[in-house]
Amino acid sequence: MTKKDNDSLEAMIQLYSVHHNAEEEIENIMLSDGGETLEDESENRIDIVTEGLIRRRDGRIELEYFETELTGMNGACTCISCDEQNPELVTMIRTGSVATALVFEEGKRHVCAYNTDEAAFEICVNTSRVDNRMTERGGEILLDYCIEFRGASTEHTFIQIKAAPTEVV
Repeated sequence: MTKKDNDSLEAMIQLYSVHHNAEEEIENIMLSDGGETLEDESENRIDIVTEGLIRRRDGRIELEYFETELTGMNGACTCISCDEQNPELVTMIRTGSVATALVFEEGKRHVCAYNTDEAAFEICVNTSRVDNRMTERGGEILLDYCIEFRGASTEHTFIQIKAAPTEVV
């Protein structure tokens, strides 16, 4: 993580995400008779509270934190960034055990990089919703998107990110 500077505030960051395997989600819908809903075994929920930094830098609001074992990316550093003039454009950059650069923009599909120790490849991020109410004093970001790999939708994800400074200024 970047060293805390005068522009950074220590923050508590809460991440809540729900991931659905898109193929299994479609199969479950097809198997449902329209009455009872089948329990979705493809759903994966993660709820984490972690320490991090929040800052305003060069017209951008940035959140930075370390991933945990729960996300499967233990030790990776994540920086979520949004331009104050264009808050509906959010980027997520991870470095460390996983290296990614993801772009979220409502109604748009972006080709992004995803690198692991085993392989490097391109994925597409198809974002259906961005609701960004983050400021340098905290707030919330909602992202609803699908990850596509080789033209097939493989994962539908909803993420809610909340941040609040932990120190009094």
